[in-house]
Amino acid sequence: MSIRKLALIVIAVPLLFMSYGLYKRENNPYNTNLPYNGTTNRFEIERPRIQKQLAKLPAEERALVEAYAKRNPRNAVIYPMPFREAIKLQRAWNAELAASEARAAARQIEVSVAPPNH
Repeated sequence: MSIRKLALIVIAVPLLFMSYGLYKRENNPYNTNLPYNGTTNRFEIERPRIQKQLAKLPAEERALVEAYAKRNPRNAVIYPMPFREAIKLQRAWNAELAASEARAAARQIEVSVAPPNH
């Protein structure tokens, strides 16, 4: 094997692996950033590229991303947020909301069952 062929292999093989890795990373919907419009102060999930990536997600996770984008916490630090992060934050929000509702329901039961104070 000539030195030229060896050099070509040494250069080409890592480039092919890097290209494949970038391709896989860019086509993974969890790595897609939610585009934020600072003028309208909201995430723009209506863009065709975003809708294409949302369609690749399971229905539950797609709903979580859409819910996070609609909830759009005001006064929050906005940065390019990948779908993966939006899913995690919306799940945490849903859990916190469910716990809060459970506490409110428990208080309501306590009030309705408690004997009147005379």
